[in-house]
Amino acid sequence: MNKLLAYIEAVGDNYGLRKGDVRNKNLDIGKGKGDITRFFLRIGIVEENGEAIELTQHGWAIYNSIKMGAGAKQLHSYLMNALPQYKLLIDVLLKNGSINEDELFNLLNEEIRRLSPSSWINKVAFKALLGLLIDAHIVVKVGKVINYTNGDMVMRIKTCIDTNKVKLGDYYLLSINKLSKCIGMQINVNDIKVGTISNAPGDSMIKIANIDEFIKSLIMILEKRQ
Repeated sequence: MNKLLAYIEAVGDNYGLRKGDVRNKNLDIGKGKGDITRFFLRIGIVEENGEAIELTQHGWAIYNSIKMGAGAKQLHSYLMNALPQYKLLIDVLLKNGSINEDELFNLLNEEIRRLSPSSWINKVAFKALLGLLIDAHIVVKVGKVINYTNGDMVMRIKTCIDTNKVKLGDYYLLSINKLSKCIGMQINVNDIKVGTISNAPGDSMIKIANIDEFIKSLIMILEKRQ
């Protein structure tokens, strides 16, 4: 998601950006360094004007949202309408809530074949779509399990805590690194005012008695950054 948003922002900031510059600035991906360009051309976010790449009306709407800090949300909404497989993936997640990644892949292909018997999605494309949902905080991935949170910050935090906490008597132990990775934002231990912090090489552990108080504390930390 961040790569896609960076591409849109760069094209918007440099009106009429040449195709060669897109490659030279490392904005694109793929062996031929053209995967994002081809993808955005197909779904109507950019258009070609000679040797230049320009944003379409839809692209400018996403660009403006990026500048207001809501780029991921706007791109997610656009993909819901422009990319049938993306919408189908979300529909499958809505029905299941929490599901194994391999099972999700199989169920998505079942839904695609139900609509078009000769169609399917491969693992690479599936992981790309799933990565977009993770980056947009629509789902949380812990190990091989995908949890649908629909962008709800409280649900995302609770899911990440529940799947990473270790019970120790009357307390819970949590790895700051694992929690940060799950939530999708690095947590600074100095910001945490609830629980007891134990620093260790490469990671810090937090010992907490009241999960609800810790959730409130994390919400306040994340809201200050948004």
